[in-house]
Amino acid sequence: MSPRQMGWSGLLLFFVGLAVVSLGGWNFETEVLTGCGLLLGGGYLATLIGIGLIFWGVVRSESHR
Repeated sequence: MSPRQMGWSGLLLFFVGLAVVSLGGWNFETEVLTGCGLLLGGGYLATLIGIGLIFWGVVRSESHR
């Protein structure tokens, strides 16, 4: 995957994760820690992976210059 594709994929994944978290609410303690909010936990995970992909794409594109 090229750095540009990685950045765009990360951005898309970030927004999808953010939408899932927004629709599920931000009540982390009662939803995620009790195991009731598996979808909400997936939203948090998708958001973090998206941020990681964005930064990794930026780092790879800068190292190729």
